[in-house]
Amino acid sequence: MNTRPVDGLDRYTTGAEQWGRLSPYSLALLGYRVREDAEETVVALFYPDPEAAGNDAPELEKRWNSFYYDPAGLLTEPEPEETPVTRSCSPFSTTVIRQAAHSVLVGTCPVLRGEDLDPTAQGPSLWLWLFGARELQFLVRDLEDLRNLVR
Repeated sequence: MNTRPVDGLDRYTTGAEQWGRLSPYSLALLGYRVREDAEETVVALFYPDPEAAGNDAPELEKRWNSFYYDPAGLLTEPEPEETPVTRSCSPFSTTVIRQAAHSVLVGTCPVLRGEDLDPTAQGPSLWLWLFGARELQFLVRDLEDLRNLVR
């Protein structure tokens, strides 16, 4: 959990882009890979339920595409700088792997590079930045549970 006040979660709990719930998953992975000539950020969720990954694919896409993070790392400021994660990695797409006893949801997006982007959140650094800065709200199963936990 990051140190930002839970009030910052309001954009995800109300309005047109309100986040729903994710199914219970038992493992989450966040990383970077190079496949052929493409650099990608990768998110993977392992579910003990064979149907859960398929059910959650649209929700994970919605969360990634509407997620804002603080590239300056100034989480304790009253109003930290916030940037859409899609400025560093987009478009986000999902693949569902179903097995008889479990499922895996894999989300990937190509890394964007450019002079106007923060170099600490490009290429292999985006996932490290999100993890190190504790900017992982998009993986919380239910934001209302998180809000109730910290109150």
